[in-house]
Amino acid sequence: MAARAKLATDPVEFEKVLRLLISRYPNRKGLDLSMPKISDVCVFCLTPTIVSLLD
Repeated sequence: MAARAKLATDPVEFEKVLRLLISRYPNRKGLDLSMPKISDVCVFCLTPTIVSLLD
């Protein structure tokens, strides 16, 4: 798979991505970690350009 990457700078989109990521790891709730800020991490949006399937 090939894709174009774009830095996510929209705060609403950034929050949505982090919520989805954290929801995938329910064991994280036991850890008392705060949510990272936009200035702490980089989030990229990927748009697929080529997808190869082997049959």
